[in-house]
Amino acid sequence: MKLFYKISIILIFFLLISFGFFYFFLSKTITKETLNGVEEIVEINFIKIVKSIEKEKLYENPKNMIKKITTLERNQNFLHKIFILDSKNIIIFSSDVSLMNKSFSSVYKNVKLLKNKYNDNKYFYVTQKLTKNKKVMGIYSVDLATHVIEHLNSVFLNYIFIFIFVFFFIIFILINILLIKPIKDLELTTKKITKGDFNVKVNFKQKDEFGNLAKQFNNMAKSLDKVMSEKNTLLRVLSHDLTNQIGSSSSLVKTTLESANYLEKKDLLEYLSLINKDLENAQNLIDFTKKFIAIESGKIELELKKDNILTIINESISTFKNKAKEKGLNIVLNADKIEYLAKIDTTVFRYSVIDNLLSNAVKFSIPDNDIFIELSKKEGEINIKIINIGEYIPKDKINKLFSLTEKTSSLGTKGEKGTGFGLPIVYKFVKLMNATIEIESQKSGQNKSKNIFKISFTEYKE
Repeated sequence: MKLFYKISIILIFFLLISFGFFYFFLSKTITKETLNGVEEIVEINFIKIVKSIEKEKLYENPKNMIKKITTLERNQNFLHKIFILDSKNIIIFSSDVSLMNKSFSSVYKNVKLLKNKYNDNKYFYVTQKLTKNKKVMGIYSVDLATHVIEHLNSVFLNYIFIFIFVFFFIIFILINILLIKPIKDLELTTKKITKGDFNVKVNFKQKDEFGNLAKQFNNMAKSLDKVMSEKNTLLRVLSHDLTNQIGSSSSLVKTTLESANYLEKKDLLEYLSLINKDLENAQNLIDFTKKFIAIESGKIELELKKDNILTIINESISTFKNKAKEKGLNIVLNADKIEYLAKIDTTVFRYSVIDNLLSNAVKFSIPDNDIFIELSKKEGEINIKIINIGEYIPKDKINKLFSLTEKTSSLGTKGEKGTGFGLPIVYKFVKLMNATIEIESQKSGQNKSKNIFKISFTEYKE
């Protein structure tokens, strides 16, 4: 509401200024244009007076004539005197008997005709023929024009005030509808988002800046909801996997302690090795999750630099070779002995992308089949294909494999357990390294499918 008060003060300020300007300029206009109107009104009114005298032929009855003149002077505002003059401008009739038979010019030396009345004179006169030898002369106060002007100024002042008031009142309403209300709705929606409600929406239907802002705001809320959902899923998975790893370690520690007195050294070392492996896995999960969240929140960025993809893939193959052999699998690399240079984050590419994809291939491969890695370079693009023989992946499930919020985790071909967020993490980091990833599943027999995971990088050139 503070914005509303500020806008209100500004509008009131401009209202007063506008009011002043309107009044000043219109009053000047009225002053100039009204004078002609005053002359016309006086002449019309005086003609009516003369016609009434002529009609009643009061000039033939001196007593009634003087009575009529006296009545007119008393009832007509700004009418000072009325005289009946003869052809020589001698006063024949007047409400003031002492002026009768005197020359008009001797009584009113400085009085001017109506058309010349505005020369700082107190009075002006209007004359009209009554009979062949008689005429009527009316003496008016110059204040009449000033009075009319002031009256009209007052009337116009009221109209101006009403007009400006209505005009600015409409502006107030429009500002409230078009500006204040949308901002208030945004404020309320923001408060809900800060409390964790990311499903709220700003309902603006107008196609203007606020409509676009509302659209962007709703998209932001939707993105936040997705991000928070992914992070919550990631934390739930992490919590579950950590519980499994720590529970397994705890169980092995308990068994080792209970059997320590009669265990052979070989068995004891095996138990300790398993415990160490479980704890290492737990620590890796924690470290990876911390880095993943830091990158997602923008606290750290991937360090993209030139590196040879072939070298990294060979290192990853060495890590998974033994695990693959346990299922009767061979990892076969098909690549020319050249450099495959791309801008990547070496650590992330190795442990979060290639290791995850090879681990996934080993886990879901049907035993006694080969896993192929094909590395090729064409027209400035480096393509990596990891191919394994496993179960068919339906098309409607392929896109879900990259989502942290979709439930896609399943057991491997030998009952291996997984987290379900390996491929979503691969997808995230591949995008952050300006690359693309695609999945294709081709049926190659009953309950068999050729599953291809393809990553494409832009080749680095000096």
